Amino acid sequence: MANFDWHAERTDLSGMALLDRAPESEGIDLKEVRAAKTASFVAAGHDIDERERTWAKDMGELITELVGKDATVGLERLNANVGISLERLNANVGISTKKLGFKITDAQRLVEMARAIKSAEEVKCVVASLRATEVAVGKLRDAVRPGITENGLWSVLHQSVIEQNGDYCETRLLSAGQRTNPWFQETASYRIRESELVALDTDVVGCHGYYSDFSRTFHSGPDEPTAEQRELYKVA
Repeated sequence: MANFDWHAERTDLSGMALLDRAPESEGIDLKEVRAAKTASFVAAGHDIDERERTWAKDMGELITELVGKDATVGLERLNANVGISLERLNANVGISTKKLGFKITDAQRLVEMARAIKSAEEVKCVVASLRATEVAVGKLRDAVRPGITENGLWSVLHQSVIEQNGDYCETRLLSAGQRTNPWFQETASYRIRESELVALDTDVVGCHGYYSDFSRTFHSGPDEPTAEQRELYKVA
């Protein structure tokens, strides 16, 4: 079986095909594995420029492989530097602004650095958002039990967030049992079984629009966590 690290970029993908569990209709059939390169300042920090260039290069090569050169690619939302990099790779993406006399640059780095500076009023907003999310996670924890679905459990958190004037949950990152690995599977109709680990990441856009993001892992009971489960919790 593949040995998975909790951090995606350090995952050992040997034996990945063994994740295709029986029955086949419920398994995962992987023909190809590509390492994810998240092109955001939050993920890459000051290495964002290199991350964006690498992302654009990989994407350009994949697009060329799939549909050939000189392809027309539609974009909904993308970092400015990624679009610029793709344009330089002759992938013909984005709309040229040179004819309009504009110089395009990526504001992401400047905006993220500015966001790191908080006024006293902003700190109050952050605290309010975190407290609301903590309350919501507490209600979710109390609702953990064998038989409840991942969707049903996540709805407890979401309802509490909304009740406390939070905005919304950006993702649905909660999974149980074997579905916790590989990470980043969103909630499904899977019914949580006895004595399984339940892992979540809040990703809450909370009170006043301030992000409240932290992770928790719970145990469904009724038995005590096993030694292996305790070790996994410790590692994570």
